Amino acid sequence: MIFELHRLAEIDLTKAVRFIGSRRPGHDMLMTDDFHKLMTLLCQWPRSCVLMGHRRGNEVRRGRLHRFRYLVDYEIEPNCIFVLTVTYERRRTTPWRSRKR
Repeated sequence: MIFELHRLAEIDLTKAVRFIGSRRPGHDMLMTDDFHKLMTLLCQWPRSCVLMGHRRGNEVRRGRLHRFRYLVDYEIEPNCIFVLTVTYERRRTTPWRSRKR
């Protein structure tokens, strides 16, 4: 199984990595590595994270980066993990509901 990012999720991730890197030099690479480790895990065990709901008949689940307080909402498609959002865990909104493929 592979993973793919929604274009807005890619922007979310880029902004988060830049923010972390500006606060703590070198941690931008750690966050990128942490994200890729989560994606590797999800490609092997896609249902290992919390179920958030359903979208277009597919499950939407939420994973968390190990070292950083960021959440990754993703949709399980037949051959792909489709990342909908990358958000700070204290954010109260759920933007994945409005994101379309």
